[in-house]
Amino acid sequence: MNGATLSPRFTPHKVGLTTSAVGLVALLSMPFGGVARLRIVDAAPARLFEALGAPHAWLLLSLWVALLVTSLPGARSRTLALIRGLLAGAAIPVLLWLSGVAAVRSLAPLSPLARYSMGSGVWLAAFAAFALVMASRHEVGDGGFDALLVALLPLAGIAAVIATGGVVRLGIVVEYHNVSSDLLLWTGQHVAYSAIALTIAVAFGVALGIFAHRSPKAADAVFTTTSVFQTIPGLAMIGILAVPLGLLAEKVPAAHALGIGVLGWAPIVVALTLYALLAIVRNTYAGLNSVPGSIVEAARGMGLSGGQVLRKVELPLAAPIIFSGVRIAAQQTIGNATLGVFVAAGTLGRPIFGGVAQTATDLVLLGSITLVTLALLTDGLMRAAQRLVSPRRSKGAR
Repeated sequence: MNGATLSPRFTPHKVGLTTSAVGLVALLSMPFGGVARLRIVDAAPARLFEALGAPHAWLLLSLWVALLVTSLPGARSRTLALIRGLLAGAAIPVLLWLSGVAAVRSLAPLSPLARYSMGSGVWLAAFAAFALVMASRHEVGDGGFDALLVALLPLAGIAAVIATGGVVRLGIVVEYHNVSSDLLLWTGQHVAYSAIALTIAVAFGVALGIFAHRSPKAADAVFTTTSVFQTIPGLAMIGILAVPLGLLAEKVPAAHALGIGVLGWAPIVVALTLYALLAIVRNTYAGLNSVPGSIVEAARGMGLSGGQVLRKVELPLAAPIIFSGVRIAAQQTIGNATLGVFVAAGTLGRPIFGGVAQTATDLVLLGSITLVTLALLTDGLMRAAQRLVSPRRSKGAR
C-alpha cells in the first residue's frame, strides 16, 4: 500500500501536534526555573531535571507525551478533542504545582532571602497548553457541558494549587505578599482612570462620529485630528499635556482644587481619552454609514425629525459597530493606563516599571499578569454587553 493511499487516513490534529511539540521542546531545552540568592540578583537558570528531580520531571513529560499521542489521529474526533482539552487544561495547574515543588527543592539549602522564579520553559509550555484548551473548547462546541468543563478545569486546578499552599515559595507569590495592599490600590486606580477616560471618550467620540457623518466636508478634519493623537508616544503625550494642565491649575483655582495639574489623575485621564477617540469616532462613522438609506427615508416619510431618526433608527442599527469601537478603545485604554506611573498617578505601571527599575522580574510578572487578567475581564464584559446591544433575530428567522 503506497503513501498516497495512507495519507487521507492519517489526519493529525495540527494545533494539538504543534502545541504539544512546543511544550515538550520548551520543557526540555529551556530553563524550567531560576534561583537567585537575592531579590535583585539575576537568577541562575535550572533545567527541568535539575530543578525537579527525575520522578517529577518524568511525570510532567508523560503528560505532554499523552497530549502528543492524542493529537496524532482523528483531527475531527469530538471525543479526542475533549481528551486533548482536559489534558491541556490539567497541564497548566500541573506546571504551577511542579514549579512550587521545584521552588521548595531549590531553596531548601539557601537563605530566606533567596528567590525562585518560574523559567521561560514553564511560561511557553503554559501558553501552548492554553492555546490547545481554547482550540479544544471550540471543537467540542460552545455552550455545552464539555466546553464548560474544558474551560473551567485550568481555573479550578490553579485555584486548588494555590489553596493548598503549593506555591508559597515562588518568587511571584512572595512579591504578591509584599505588595498585596498596594496592588489592590494600583488596580483600583487603573480601573478608575480607564473607566473615566473611556466614558468621556465615548461621549465625545460618538458626537464627533455623528458630526463627521452629517458633515462630509468636516470628516477629513475630524479623522486627521483624532489620528494625530495615535501617532504621539505615551511619554511624549504626557509631556505635551503638562504645559496646558499646569497653566490651567495656575490660572484657575477651582481646577487646582480638583487636583488638575502636571501630576496626578488629570494628565493620565486626558491622555487616555485622546488615545481612545479614534476607534470610537471611526466606528460611529462606519456604523451610521452602514444604515441603509431606504430605512432612513422611510423614517423621514413617517414624519420623524432628523434628531428622532438619529435616536430611534440610525443609532440603534449602528450600535453593534459603534460598540465594537468602544471595545477596541477599552482594550487600548487598559494597556495605556500604565502610563499613570510617570505622573504619580499609580496604576499597574507601578509594579511593572518599578520591577524593571529594581531588576525584580517577579514583580514585573505580577503586574503584567494582573494587567492581562484585567484586560481579559474587560474584553469579556464588553463582548457580553455588545451581544446585548446587537439586534436579535426573531425565533422564526433562519
